[in-house]
Amino acid sequence: LDARIWPIVASTFVTGSAIGVALPVMPVFAAELGLSVTEFGLVGSAVGATRLLSNLPLAVASERFGRKPFLTIGPAITSVAMIGTGFSGSLGALLGWRALTGIGGSAQMMGAQLYLTDISKPWNRARTLAPTSAAFSAGASVGPAIGGVLAQNFGVAPCFFYVGGAIGVVGLMNYFLLPETRIPKSRVLGRIDPASGEDKNGTFTGFVRESRELVGQTVGTWRRLGADRNVGIVCTTHLAYWCTISGAQFTLMPIFASQELLMSPGAIGTVFAMVSAINVVGSQLSARVSDRWGRRAVIVPGLALIAVSVAGLPMASDSTELTALMALWATGGAVVSTGPTAYLADLVEESDRGQALAMLRTCGDLGLLLGAGTMGLLADFTSMPAAFAANSALLALATVNMGFRSTETWSLGQRTRGREDEDKDIK
Repeated sequence: LDARIWPIVASTFVTGSAIGVALPVMPVFAAELGLSVTEFGLVGSAVGATRLLSNLPLAVASERFGRKPFLTIGPAITSVAMIGTGFSGSLGALLGWRALTGIGGSAQMMGAQLYLTDISKPWNRARTLAPTSAAFSAGASVGPAIGGVLAQNFGVAPCFFYVGGAIGVVGLMNYFLLPETRIPKSRVLGRIDPASGEDKNGTFTGFVRESRELVGQTVGTWRRLGADRNVGIVCTTHLAYWCTISGAQFTLMPIFASQELLMSPGAIGTVFAMVSAINVVGSQLSARVSDRWGRRAVIVPGLALIAVSVAGLPMASDSTELTALMALWATGGAVVSTGPTAYLADLVEESDRGQALAMLRTCGDLGLLLGAGTMGLLADFTSMPAAFAANSALLALATVNMGFRSTETWSLGQRTRGREDEDKDIK
């Protein structure tokens, strides 16, 4: 694997641990503010909304300015937003800071995904992407324990201050350790005015003109890519997956665990830590299976395990049963791993890869937006079991669609040629 992945792996571990700190304390923070399940869901949806709206501009900007700026500025924005979250005293303030968190996270994720696809080859793409997934999960397995200690000794707000500081360190790490992988178009697309001889690329009007053109090209590219049935299937599957993460895991499960099963923040944090640990162990193995046998071989069974877990969660009568069901979910998540990203990257030409991954992330962010708010609203107006059942059914339909209607992107012949090319590169 390319050695340039390791600084991203290190910064992803720090980000994972920071976010892991916040996960188990969010239900307590929401309770302190007197939020309902619907309002708690809206807090999660705010992140998805701003990530959704920022994906297209960030995709355009990443082609113009390169990958590294977003791996540094993104964490800086998230750092400020997390510190602001700790000072929130109302729903409105919390929504605003969480919205800013979405923008920062979107910038960082966009930069990381494109950076890793820049330095990967088709035959090692899943293995290149997998260490970051494992690092995030490893960090997230450590984070809840830190969050529990901080919350118990200092209260909820200092947990967010810790997160802000840690993610700020990530921005500094990325700035000093990562070389740029793509020559920014702002350096190579200079346009000389025939009359004055002035390079219009360096002016504000030149920037606006080129940005409009790039946005138009992006929209056209997304339409063209979306016409491919397999692209549409993997994007809708990714939407359903993130709707489930946002709705069932980040919204319904913590509320159910704290209010129905009377689990403490520390106990909920232990569940999140267990989920992350399983992802660490399983993601690299899953990536090897994906690179050897194909992407659908991991995506479909992994999603099926998650759907079963979601359906069973409201039937849990104690923390032990809930933990067992979340272990099943974590196994499914580890199996899915980076499968959708690798699947889509295989489908498209290298010149379209940045826009294709932006499409995939946009679908995931739409799921993040819809899942938390919709499932929270459904739980408030019907019941918690009905919300879990609806989420499970949605993911099951997406799994069936992926299993029966999609085409495998990574054939045995491609794998053989890929190994031959890799051997040549080594020689």
